[in-house]
Amino acid sequence: MNFIHSGKERLGSLEILRLITIAMLFWALADNPFVYYQILRWLVCIVAGTLALQAYKQKNVLWAWMLAIMVVLFNPIDPTVLSREVWQAIDVICGILLAGSMHGLNKKG
Repeated sequence: MNFIHSGKERLGSLEILRLITIAMLFWALADNPFVYYQILRWLVCIVAGTLALQAYKQKNVLWAWMLAIMVVLFNPIDPTVLSREVWQAIDVICGILLAGSMHGLNKKG
């Protein structure tokens, strides 16, 4: 199965995981079981951490910091405890940031 992006290049594993993570962040606004949010924490932490490292290697300091903050917020080992309303706002903001990172970060790095 081929995944086409911009009519030329295939989507890599990181891009597919990023798209899944974005969708899950927005789906987190619904009423989901607790395990959904545990999985979301792990996924956001891994994807944002990988992208933060990529941004750091590209010397893109702003993206590196924004993504590193996401890693801290979604840390599954020592979870940040906030109200549902605050988490909903964070989920939307992080979903938008991850979507923006598809254009804000170079593909290679």
